[in-house]
Amino acid sequence: MSSEIKLTLAIGFSDLACDLDARRYKKIATVQVRFAECAGLVNTLEGDVSFNIDDAILTGIAGERWPVKRNVFDERYELLGNQSSNTYRKRSKNPVFSKQIPIPFRIMIRGGEAILEGKAGDWLVQYAVDDAGIVDNEIFIQSYILYEE
Repeated sequence: MSSEIKLTLAIGFSDLACDLDARRYKKIATVQVRFAECAGLVNTLEGDVSFNIDDAILTGIAGERWPVKRNVFDERYELLGNQSSNTYRKRSKNPVFSKQIPIPFRIMIRGGEAILEGKAGDWLVQYAVDDAGIVDNEIFIQSYILYEE
């Protein structure tokens, strides 16, 4: 019988802009988007997240899915090509603060609505002061580059 000890860090971050280990990154990967016709739940890589009618459901480069509130999506993403392509990218004016976390960790999102769980080596990504997510290390490497002003 194994007596493995699993450490999990519960991160109650305030602002990664103040964290000396965090850096600014720009998302370069495109996403496929559909808009929800009814409320529901998306099983993300890090946990279940609810969405409302008209929220954006994004699909990333590895088939991973996550919801984004419609007003936030409209502010942060732009359409590539024509409307039927459903291909979007993050606006370049929206770099994010990110930090790789060396041990398993959890964060609360959407005002405590959901808890996401990250693996050792995953990235904590802060989209705005009160808006964060977790990105798998392999997906982060393929999707983000260091932001240079």
